[in-house]
Amino acid sequence: MTGAVSVLSVAKTQSHTLYARRTFEVLSPAPGQRFSGAAKTMNKFKINNGKLKMRAGRQGRMIHYALCIFYSAILLSLTLAATVAAVVAPDGTSPASLTYVTLGREELAKFGLLPGLQPPSIGRNDRRMPEVTGFANLADRDLTARAIPLPEADTQAAHNFFAGRFGCVQTANDARLFNPGIILVKFRNAGQVAALRVEPLRELDALRAVRQRSDVEFAELDSFERRQFDPNDALLTNQWHHAVIGSYQAWDHSLGQPFVRVAIVDTPFQMDHPDLAAHTDAGWDVVNSVPVTSSSGIDHSTLGAGMAAAVIGNQIGVAGTSNCRILPININGAISEMYAAVIWAADH
Repeated sequence: MTGAVSVLSVAKTQSHTLYARRTFEVLSPAPGQRFSGAAKTMNKFKINNGKLKMRAGRQGRMIHYALCIFYSAILLSLTLAATVAAVVAPDGTSPASLTYVTLGREELAKFGLLPGLQPPSIGRNDRRMPEVTGFANLADRDLTARAIPLPEADTQAAHNFFAGRFGCVQTANDARLFNPGIILVKFRNAGQVAALRVEPLRELDALRAVRQRSDVEFAELDSFERRQFDPNDALLTNQWHHAVIGSYQAWDHSLGQPFVRVAIVDTPFQMDHPDLAAHTDAGWDVVNSVPVTSSSGIDHSTLGAGMAAAVIGNQIGVAGTSNCRILPININGAISEMYAAVIWAADH
């Protein structure tokens, strides 16, 4: 009879030998099988060449099972410790823990993210949601058929962002938010990055498994990227950067041309700003798949738009780098949204 305990035991007619290994089973005599009569009085055990041997009397069997459980507990703790140590950050540099969290508006701000003011559109037919791929199926040959290319894939990033639902990878020095249940994969024979839906709370395991495939160029979490700088000081108009990047020398040759179009991928900038309006075209909302024709803007994106294309020589405000056209592309911050934004910008 085989017990459910994880200890390997090689059963013999008159004695048992217990090996300290990671995977264990307990084998007992089959029904009707009896130990020898000598076992009735021999309840002692001994160590012989590193093997623990015991006689199989009633007390001996009790000692045997107790030791099985004892060794199982030790090995289970070692296995759990090894599992925790094996969880590493997506870049493979440091141990990490992965959890799912729900964040409010103030907590989002700590990650450099702006809370969604309006819920994303529902009932859209232009995107497909990937089916869940079990961890055991990540090595299948047809994995490419389970992944849906961006921006066709519905990653649920917008819905999760608006609801405050995130995955969180916590390392010793940082915490990183990502779109739960999704990893982004670039197969070598595919033209686009694709979204793959994986088992909940196993995104890091899935990344490691997928990265080992020879047909995968790279794979990463659908993480939400932070805005690195949010201007709030009164001296931003002192544009020392133009001297550093050589703007004055470039302006001697040209102030720019309107056929050059620059997409500002962020929350939309202030499109009616007096120093931007003359250069601004309608943009695109990646989150809701609708045009962006007006926006009151935020400082972060408006600053970026001004540095790129604030009107040069109009005697107001600041000078951009070039008199080119600019347009806003709205995202919440997920990498999949950034990818879709670049695709849209390149097509338009």
